[in-house]
Amino acid sequence: MSELDRVNDIGVSVKIDGKTIDAIESYEVTASVFEQPAAFCVRVGWSGMLSKLLETVKPLQKFELSILPDKGQTGNSVKVMTGLIDSVGVPSDGNAALEIRGRDMLSRLMRCTIRADESFASQTYRGLTEKVLDKIYGDYVLTVDNLANRKIWTGVSGLRAGRGTSKATVLVIEQPGKSQSYATVKARLGDSWLEFLRRQYKKVGLFLWGAADGSFVLSEPDLTQPPVAKIARTPAIVSGMFDPATCQIVQHEYHLDMTRRHARARVWGRAGGADGRTKIHAQYDDSEAQLLGLDPEIDSIDIHDPDVKTVKEAEYFAARWITDERRESFRLGYMLSGHTTPSLIGGGRAVWAPDVMVEVNDSLLAISGQAYVHSVTFSGPPRITRVQLSRATDLVFGE
Repeated sequence: MSELDRVNDIGVSVKIDGKTIDAIESYEVTASVFEQPAAFCVRVGWSGMLSKLLETVKPLQKFELSILPDKGQTGNSVKVMTGLIDSVGVPSDGNAALEIRGRDMLSRLMRCTIRADESFASQTYRGLTEKVLDKIYGDYVLTVDNLANRKIWTGVSGLRAGRGTSKATVLVIEQPGKSQSYATVKARLGDSWLEFLRRQYKKVGLFLWGAADGSFVLSEPDLTQPPVAKIARTPAIVSGMFDPATCQIVQHEYHLDMTRRHARARVWGRAGGADGRTKIHAQYDDSEAQLLGLDPEIDSIDIHDPDVKTVKEAEYFAARWITDERRESFRLGYMLSGHTTPSLIGGGRAVWAPDVMVEVNDSLLAISGQAYVHSVTFSGPPRITRVQLSRATDLVFGE
């Protein structure tokens, strides 16, 4: 690749404290539904501009990262991440480029730890989250639906939601009867505030994400939304080969591994009561594992979780355990050319994004149907997007 081709194949733009960073040599940007915060790394410049960059780019400065239109495509850049610079440095003597790393606005919540045990009275998940965010951030915006963020990230204004009310509006502690004495949740000394919130979210399948514009989203993946894009690989009729003109797929990853799968998960918790030791129990079966030959009485797993305090939470946690095993055992990923793709909604093009549904029609892997995008990584040059997909049957996020 010539130097001119390399410059023209940079697919991102980065602003730090409002100023665009020039001469990006290479980059990698990763965002995931299940792993936060989102993060990026860019390598910038050469020896002649290194000292100036080191003077102007500092850790903890605010950044905005946008995806540029693919080569040959028109349109505006699309902002996908806002956050704080984590580090700047020169990785080696042989490379005079400045390496800049940063994460979205959730990075502060991960960094800050709990200074003393603190109890929070029963309230909604949104209310609990706001109590914590109040401690770390000044002005912030928290929403309980990721639709607006998906519109910003994909650049597709016509996206629609599928499901109804978010679990963020339900109570953290539900009291099934007078014997229930747990009316608070406790934050533990030394934990990060983000880990404390994650322990509560896991009961109902909520996630806290840093949005593209720097706000926060507390919601769950929407598996009922209409697909925004298509991943297709159909053999060309004449040559019998795959047609690169109509196929963005560069490489694929497909893997089904039963090594750590179980036919049944049993979850044990503990609720309040006269003796404070009322046992909570629920179980969930993996029908696919049983069809493949695993025995639910033998090939099972028992989990004790002190954060589970109601039968409903135990039922959900057992289902979540099994579906997490299914998701981790089934890997379907694609390396795709470019960072955008034709949109199935409203025409135009969409930036690849996490928390969207896509149609997959892959004749090579014999896969046909809808899948959920849970992770996206942009890199370049050349412009490449890696997407990781999950089957909808492998995901449980609340009722």
